[in-house]
Amino acid sequence: MSSATIRSFIALDLLPEAQDFLEGLIQKEKKHYPQAKWVNKEQFHLTLHFFPAFLMTQIEEMNEMLEKVSRRFTAFPITLERWGAFPSPRRARVIWIGVDREGEEKIKEIREEVEEEIIKKGWEREEREFSPHITIARFRSPLTLSSWEEESINFSTIIKKMVFYQSTLTPRGSVYQELGVFSLEEVKKSE
Repeated sequence: MSSATIRSFIALDLLPEAQDFLEGLIQKEKKHYPQAKWVNKEQFHLTLHFFPAFLMTQIEEMNEMLEKVSRRFTAFPITLERWGAFPSPRRARVIWIGVDREGEEKIKEIREEVEEEIIKKGWEREEREFSPHITIARFRSPLTLSSWEEESINFSTIIKKMVFYQSTLTPRGSVYQELGVFSLEEVKKSE
């Protein structure tokens, strides 16, 4: 039996119009932070769980589990509404965009369901505190952000799918490959 592993993660994907909105924000910020490694718009997502080494032999099992979890949830709205930085704006290594409180609560609910299923399978639970965010830039060395939060953000979108991705590190950055895509059921409109 093969013991080959991959870097992988479970995420909620953004719709193309949300990707375009974030790309527009990046275009305005690039001039302030030329040293940043900006995320490509196709790679914007909300990570639910990261696996530094996931067994390739368990991909099918993971997809079956995520299919089951995705059936428990419907598509839901979020509003992109604030800037953030890890660990802080004074020593930033990551710039991120956060979501509204209701969207954050729904994301946390889905993440908790995913984590419960991961534990049942005997897979590795993430120990760090979960904070829903969309990474838009990374820095090699910590940086104090100067033009911080000058522009307010208010963009509403809908989360419609969960994806299991493989993440391959390359000299030009990470490359993501979909290993499984799971639709969150559309809310039926009452007639």
